[in-house]
Amino acid sequence: SGMVFAKGDPKIGALNDRLLVSKDLWPFGDQLRNKYEETKKLLLQVAGHKEILEGDPYLKQRLRLRHSPITTLNVFQAYTLKRIRDPNYKVKARPRISKESAEASKSADELIKL
Repeated sequence: SGMVFAKGDPKIGALNDRLLVSKDLWPFGDQLRNKYEETKKLLLQVAGHKEILEGDPYLKQRLRLRHSPITTLNVFQAYTLKRIRDPNYKVKARPRISKESAEASKSADELIKL
């Protein structure tokens, strides 16, 4: 359903692949993400919509509001699992951001970048 595609985020799957899955299985994850996008396009075509949940703006807004916090938790989980599996793994330190930047809303895409 549209709800599955509204909640799904292939970029989180890709992050998990790169951090937690052996390289020889990466093509399988890529294949799954391609099928996800292909199925999403077909769902939109059948529904006659341009966007997921186009017919339910209330639900679309509710999911949009929870997207950034959920993405943050998913990214944190992936890095935590990586550190548990490989205690020598070091996360690249990034420069501190200003208070203004920290308070600004970051998009999910920005949070997923390695």
